[in-house]
Amino acid sequence: MEPCLMCFSTLLVNGVTRFVFGYEDVMGGGTNLPIASLSPLYSGLNVSIKRGVLRKKSLALFQRFFLSEKNSYLQGSLLEQYTLGQ
Repeated sequence: MEPCLMCFSTLLVNGVTRFVFGYEDVMGGGTNLPIASLSPLYSGLNVSIKRGVLRKKSLALFQRFFLSEKNSYLQGSLLEQYTLGQ
């Protein structure tokens, strides 16, 4: 899953500049952050983001997770609604 804004920023500060993920986080994904317009700590970074890698498989896993009767985590959330509406 796409890293949240806090995780994305933490990874950038620690030198991680290549991101690959299968499923977008509609509730709080951080990879749409306009890096070039941020403070000098971030703006000079050369960040590579590859979205949608194995997205169908990732989506199927998240759908199974949200459809499980054992799951109550993020029930009724925007992420659940978005995932099950795909």
